[in-house]
Amino acid sequence: MINEPILLVEDDHDIQHILGHFLRREGYEVQPAYNGKEALDFLRSGAKIKAILLDLMMPVMDGYEFLRQFTEEGFGKQVPPPIILVSASTDVDRVARENQLRFVKKPIDLDELLKTLGTARGEPGGADDKTVKDLRNSPADQ
Repeated sequence: MINEPILLVEDDHDIQHILGHFLRREGYEVQPAYNGKEALDFLRSGAKIKAILLDLMMPVMDGYEFLRQFTEEGFGKQVPPPIILVSASTDVDRVARENQLRFVKKPIDLDELLKTLGTARGEPGGADDKTVKDLRNSPADQ
């Protein structure tokens, strides 16, 4: 079991629910945030996380502003948690390149998300197909 906390920043309640459920089944502890402001407030509280999954288009504070403030406030000066953009935005490729981030486009391919998350966490090559398949067919799911 992975048992690492990740911050899921997504304003769509359905996506937040489904993705959160999937990630918990895969062994992650998921902290939800529904916009960039909630995510920054959570990080300011001193919470330790291992990765951030970030949507770009959200109300209150979007992912672009979150990235700006995250950098400006110095969260990136320590060893920052990896940020993975998860967005349907047409410029997700550009934003990822400019900020040296990984990304997964919506609609989300769950295998791709797990591989990207594994790679971002430092696993060589991320989670391979056999691992993903084995995790999904674990006795806990039956």
